[in-house]
Amino acid sequence: MAPRVKTRRKVALLVETSRSYGRDVLRGIAHFARTRSDWSLLHREMTIDVLLPEWMKQTAIDGVIARVDNRTISPLRQLGVPCVDVRCSRSFTGIPQVETDDRIVAERAFEHLRDCGFRRFAFCGFQFAHFSDARIRFFRKFVKDAGCPLSVYETPGERNAPLLSLEESGPTDAEAMSA
Repeated sequence: MAPRVKTRRKVALLVETSRSYGRDVLRGIAHFARTRSDWSLLHREMTIDVLLPEWMKQTAIDGVIARVDNRTISPLRQLGVPCVDVRCSRSFTGIPQVETDDRIVAERAFEHLRDCGFRRFAFCGFQFAHFSDARIRFFRKFVKDAGCPLSVYETPGERNAPLLSLEESGPTDAEAMSA
């Protein structure tokens, strides 16, 4: 009997390179793949709201790590391979998620500002962006527990709008934010 040859798993990455967060996710995946797996990673540059690229449909892949949203879930399911969501904007049945701990993010931000001597706090976020909603909830609690005042500004948006459209309105909000 011939020895069994171990084949490398082909893992497609549907994660944007256009944003710092996406690039950091990709670095983490690459580190994992180098140190603890036998994966071949398949990826091309993209933005956050990209649809499933043709190359993913035409390539024999064993799994996908993706920033899943309402527009990509059906095409990803049609691939018929395991998928892990690293966007976590909402839950999809049968799709495991790896999410940022927004409580820790808010706590570290609060502690840093407090340690710098601040006793009045402000939060600028994006209305209807799941990560922003979670972080303001936690940040508000840390500020309240410290007995400090908090001002909040959230860029107006529409529920279920693509994240890019929520973020694109941010720079035009300077006047409203400073009021």
